[in-house]
Amino acid sequence: MPERTRVVKIKLPLANAYVLAGNCTVLVDTGAPGDHARIVAALAREGIAPRDIALILLTHGHGDHAGSARALRALTGAPVALHVADVDMVRRGRNRSLSATRWTARILRPFVDKPFEAFEPDICFEDESSLASFGGHGMPGRVIHTPGHTAGSVSVLVEDVAIAGDVMMGGHLGGEIWPVQPRLHYFAEDRIALRQSIARLIALVPRTWYVGHGGPVTMADVERVFG
Repeated sequence: MPERTRVVKIKLPLANAYVLAGNCTVLVDTGAPGDHARIVAALAREGIAPRDIALILLTHGHGDHAGSARALRALTGAPVALHVADVDMVRRGRNRSLSATRWTARILRPFVDKPFEAFEPDICFEDESSLASFGGHGMPGRVIHTPGHTAGSVSVLVEDVAIAGDVMMGGHLGGEIWPVQPRLHYFAEDRIALRQSIARLIALVPRTWYVGHGGPVTMADVERVFG
């Protein structure tokens, strides 16, 4: 019988990373540059060795989520998967222009828009895919394209939860205040596409949404704010 997947949140200084632990182990996002040591320490607390990681999946190509991907690939030996629409960022080690959704984002932009170590993803995908097809053997779940925050943003659906990256965020100041309150992220490349992606995820009815900053947030609260 397949083992039920356990979601482990790793809170980092700028963003969250997640571990999906079940029949195999998948790391979702890698934090900012230099966060690899914090992630390895968090894995150790869960009894997971770096070489236990079968796959590193990036929800998008921004430096606060992909900044330690190169270092963690070297430590784990796991392939890094990213949607093709965000590959240009990780190849350059630079974010595309960050378009603010509210005035406070303009204040935060200099603190989050930092260069990071460039790398070439091992797996570049475009269509909806299963985690198993990327090397997450035995891991249930699928990866769907949820653009808007970036053109290549994706979400991971496993059982009754979603790991939604920056499709939305929880709370204010990166989740430091009211982290369980769902709200739009500070930045979006395409607000119309972002709203469509949120609606698509709502239609799939995940019970819990694990987001890139703050969270987790509940389906009931997401519907109340965005439904």
